[in-house]
Amino acid sequence: MDGTLFGSSGSSGTSGVSGSDGTSGSSGTSGTSGTSFEISGTTDGGVLRYNNSLGIAEIDTDLTYNGIVLNVTGQISGSTSIVTKNFQEVYRDYGTGGNVTLDLSSANNFEYTANTNVSFSFTGAPSTPKGFGFTLVYNNGGGVTTTWPGTVLWAGGVSPALTAGGTDVLVFYTYDGGTSYYGFLSAANFS
Repeated sequence: MDGTLFGSSGSSGTSGVSGSDGTSGSSGTSGTSGTSFEISGTTDGGVLRYNNSLGIAEIDTDLTYNGIVLNVTGQISGSTSIVTKNFQEVYRDYGTGGNVTLDLSSANNFEYTANTNVSFSFTGAPSTPKGFGFTLVYNNGGGVTTTWPGTVLWAGGVSPALTAGGTDVLVFYTYDGGTSYYGFLSAANFS
């Protein structure tokens, strides 16, 4: 023998029998009314998913919802309108002291109390073509020398007279990413 094995081939098996079609499922129940929904499990993408490690529903990668608050990173844009029953803005108190830079990316309502000469600067305005306005509650500004950024445009080209022993409210607006700001004395001498 030369080392090659020969054998007979086996017979082929019989074909299986086709199964019958399954029965149709019944229609599902409608969701419950209210303000919450329940999801579980994990998914690796999509608009809505459940994060097992945090125990919260997540919407996209820049949105999170913990059952109470929807947090958005970035911007919300509506093609017709965005409606809310309560609109709140972020407030930041810069306290007292000398020169101060208002970080417009951190808030849009600021407070500052002058106890020495002060030079203001602004940073973090949204890029164009977005308009952006912010409010400054300025305490005792008339009792010190206040220097505003050269990018602020005042009515008549002159900054307003401020109150030495009280509160003034100033409003600033930019639509060109902070290249220029329109400045307004909105209210004077709250005391």
